[in-house]
Amino acid sequence: MILATLISISALIIVILLYKQYKTMLNQNIFYKDSFELISTPIFATDENYRFVGCNSAFCSVIASSSKDNVIGKNLLGLFVPDENAIKLKHFIKKQKYDEFNIEFELSLMAKDGTYKKFDVNITRNSLKHIMFFAHDNEKLKEASSSCIESRSKILELSKELKQKDREFELTFDMTVNGVAILDINENLVYSNRALHELTSYNKSYMEQLGLTMLFDEESMHSLLTVARRDGRVDKVQHICTTRSGLEVDVYVSIGFLDQLKQYVFVIEDITHELAYQNTLKKEKAAFRQAAIKDGLTNIYNRAYLNKILEEYVKNPKLFSLILFDIDHFKKINDTYGHVVGDNVLIELTKITQKALRVSDIFARFGGEEFVVILPRSSLDNATAIATKIKELIEVYPFAVVGQVTSSFGVTEFVDGKNVIELLEEADKALYISKENGRNQVNVYSEEK
Repeated sequence: MILATLISISALIIVILLYKQYKTMLNQNIFYKDSFELISTPIFATDENYRFVGCNSAFCSVIASSSKDNVIGKNLLGLFVPDENAIKLKHFIKKQKYDEFNIEFELSLMAKDGTYKKFDVNITRNSLKHIMFFAHDNEKLKEASSSCIESRSKILELSKELKQKDREFELTFDMTVNGVAILDINENLVYSNRALHELTSYNKSYMEQLGLTMLFDEESMHSLLTVARRDGRVDKVQHICTTRSGLEVDVYVSIGFLDQLKQYVFVIEDITHELAYQNTLKKEKAAFRQAAIKDGLTNIYNRAYLNKILEEYVKNPKLFSLILFDIDHFKKINDTYGHVVGDNVLIELTKITQKALRVSDIFARFGGEEFVVILPRSSLDNATAIATKIKELIEVYPFAVVGQVTSSFGVTEFVDGKNVIELLEEADKALYISKENGRNQVNVYSEEK
């Protein structure tokens, strides 16, 4: 009884194990079938008599069969292989000495249009004695190969063309005198030209590592790129770059944003020499302007500028007075000591006079040894006091070589309605009275005189 029970239990265990093995094999079989269905290569199997026992959909599509049932059981040699190849295939397989083998053979299968289509076939025999055929479409392989070769040729040609364009691009930008740099959307440097390397003293490898961080601080860079991306470009922003050697260089920075490529193109123009040239022009312009309004000897205003100022004062009536004076016996100084000494007296006298004047007063050489002072917002009395102060400073000053020098003065006040000529004539009349009365004195113009 116990023995019978043990035998029953053993039999049950064996059945369970066999069932599990069966399920595993079944699942594997389903897996392989599903896998074969996914493969585009025609796959089929025959028994030892070359009758079909299985195939995949790719094989059915080659022989124009809508169903595998129309294929199973049919003879491969009789139906799908031309006679001249049937014997050859049969003989070829029969020569194999082992039950399991893997060989290659060229096989022709009848296609759906009635023609025979050549395939390279891998043939193998499994443990069930089934002969498995894995067919590779020669034409498709040739087409694919030809297509690959053609594509590869096109790619190589395109690559060669792109390299040539890239080389032309680099040569073009390397010939430009301005620095050029290209950044990607993440602000990484992807190109820099020779002019930029020379401008900054950083070589190509340094530029690739550091990008433009050595030229722009983070805030400036972010601001420039934001504007460039918003407006499409940034035109000639003046900036100071520091080179590798610590030298500061003035540059114009222009940026273009290439939306399709998502790249920023920087053009960096060295304007150091241009700024220096502009500064030189400014200085020269200022010098020319000074030369146009200043007396060459004494460096005070000349008669042309004096006339211009007087015309402006007369046209826009305002309170001002005028002093006209000259050096007494100046011709005698020139005749006695020479014109060089006479010129030095003129220079020294202008310096003495300037000490008595305000910043707003206008001091000009009227001609020869004659001088004019315009005193804005000054009454006649105030002008007379200033003229007297100038006279006293001159008469006590020890001039080189000649010793003492004196001057005579004429003072007048502007009255609305007078013109420049009338004003100067009034001052000249007052000056004439000073000379007539013994020189080295100040006289005021009066209608009564």
